[in-house]
Amino acid sequence: MMNISEIVTDPHANGTFVAAWMSKQSAQQLADWCDQQQIAHDDFGEFHCTLCYSRQPMPQAEALQGPVHLTAQVLEWKNLGETAAVIAVESAKIVQLHQLLRQHGASHDYDEYTPHVTVNSQQHLAPLPHQLPPFELTFDRIVVKPIVDY
Repeated sequence: MMNISEIVTDPHANGTFVAAWMSKQSAQQLADWCDQQQIAHDDFGEFHCTLCYSRQPMPQAEALQGPVHLTAQVLEWKNLGETAAVIAVESAKIVQLHQLLRQHGASHDYDEYTPHVTVNSQQHLAPLPHQLPPFELTFDRIVVKPIVDY
């Protein structure tokens, strides 16, 4: 007879996603600003800054999950990947958290880490907006999730 532990796999087997999630107030402020500028955006409840998307399992990152207070300065608009329009941000603490995760074995698919908040995951912005939000962004929790491939 098969033991259940033989068929249940580690939820982090496909890797681990770790992000600093924007506070509801800060995310709403960014969404409102985008609306005023007529910039299409994703659901503001999903605004976050990815700290790592590690294809290497990192279940130990769950120790970071929970409340936090991080701020970031807005730097510039960028189009990343095939469809994402993002705001690049600057935050020493966010970079430190990314480096900590890397030191503990997290993988990273890119040559550089570019801290950013994806504003629109479905389409690049052309041209990129010249105006930047005139406020800092606030993140109030760390979220850790297994990467799930179906």
